[in-house]
This record gives sequence, structure tokens and C-alpha cells, in this order.
Amino acid sequence: MKRAGILTVLMSMLTSTAAFTQQEGVAAPQPAYRVGTTSPRVALLPVRCSRDMDRSLCSVLDETLGVHLSRDPRLDVIGPRDLEALMGGQQLLALASCEGDACFGSNVNSVASIQASYMLSVAVGRLGTDALITARLVDLSRGIIIDRDDARVSRGSENAIDQATRELVETVLIRRGLGTPRVAGVDDDEGSPAVFWGGVVLTGISGVALATAGGLGTLAFVNAQSLAVSKDVARSDYDATAGTARGFALGSDAALIGGGALLTAGITMMVLGSF
Repeated sequence: MKRAGILTVLMSMLTSTAAFTQQEGVAAPQPAYRVGTTSPRVALLPVRCSRDMDRSLCSVLDETLGVHLSRDPRLDVIGPRDLEALMGGQQLLALASCEGDACFGSNVNSVASIQASYMLSVAVGRLGTDALITARLVDLSRGIIIDRDDARVSRGSENAIDQATRELVETVLIRRGLGTPRVAGVDDDEGSPAVFWGGVVLTGISGVALATAGGLGTLAFVNAQSLAVSKDVARSDYDATAGTARGFALGSDAALIGGGALLTAGITMMVLGSF
């Protein structure tokens, strides 16, 4: 009887343990992003253009902004194309047209499946002769805008609008502890102007060196030809002309080698400075 009682207790404990383990196994999945362990996931809505702005510009901004933010190792970015595939066009359009907390709050449930922590909304409008760029950062866990900022830039320069959009979004993200601040004076998208223009200078100098090599080579050839066709030349005149020809030839070789080296270095610096 005692053995039966002990076995009953043991079986009861095992059953309870198995039930607890099973409950743990079917618990709700944890979110993909946890603060301090992985990169924050940011959903990037399609850039919204006002009617008096070029719509193709916003399509380009979608791509360039997504690529630019994806380069940051501290961010996990979901671009507009991926969002459309995951959410559907109508739900994405509803979110992209939001401007206030109420609108975002009523539509954020549609992005729960992507497990993003934040959402970026960027709009480009016209203000006189300028383009007004507005960025909003939405906390998806609360469905509210936690940061917003704007920037004005000349509407006539698409490159300026692109650059201002990236800088504005970076400012908003970094202000909220997201993203990586850039080192002052370093632009990872514009390459290194100093290196590029240094290469241009070296390439120009190499052109002068190669032209000099050509001129010296021509002089060496002329002197050598004068010796070949001359007759009854005095020994002293022959030696002097031959020495001049050799001097020109050696100078041409040195200028040719130096010019080639400068040309190679200049082209290399221009290529490196462009990235």
C-alpha cells in the first residue's frame, strides 16, 4: 500500500511537470526586437508627395532612403515594397496618409505581424519656392508619434531634396537613441572629395609629364637621325650630338615612367574618392 501511494504521488508530480512544460511550449511567441539585444526594427512607409510635387521623386526617395538607412548596423529596416507585400496595398495606403496620433493609433494593428517597434512617415510638400519635408517617428507599441521634425530646401534641386530627407530622418532617429551618429565631416554617400580632387590634380600632372616625355623623345629622335644622315662629321661634333640624343632619350624615359605612375595613382584616387 505504501508503494502504491508513493507511485501515485510520483505520477502526479510527473503529470504536473509535463503539463507545465507543455504550457510553456505553447506560450505566445516573443517579439523579434528586444531592447539591448537586437537591432530595433523600423518600418519605412512610402514617401508621400503633395499633388504639386513630382510623384516620381517620391518613388526615388523610397529607394534611396531605404538603402541609406539599411547601411546602419544598428537598424533593421523594412522598406515600403516589403510592407506592401506583408500588409497589402490598402492598409499601407491608409497608414501612409496618416498625420496624427488618432490615425496612426487606429491603423497600427495592421502592422503587428511584422513585429516592428517603430514606423517612419515622410512627406514632401511645396511651400512657395521651397520643398517642405516632414518626418514623423511612430512608436508602434503605443500607436503615437514620439518625434517629428521638418526641413526646407530648394524645390528646384532633386539632389538637395534627397540629401535633406536623409539628414532629417537621421536627426529624428538619432534624437530618439536610434541609429548611429555620423562622424563630423564624413559623408558615407558622397565619398571623399579631397581624395577625388587630389586624383584629378595627379592626373593633370601626369598629362604634363607624358607630354614632356613625348617632346624629349622627339628631340632624341631628331638628334639620332641627324647623326645617321650626316657625312664627314668631326669626331667632337659626333660625340656631342650623340650625348645630346642620349640625354634626351633618358629624360624621355624618366618622364614616361613618372607620368605613367602619376596617371595610375590619379585614376585610383578618383575611383576611391567617388565611393
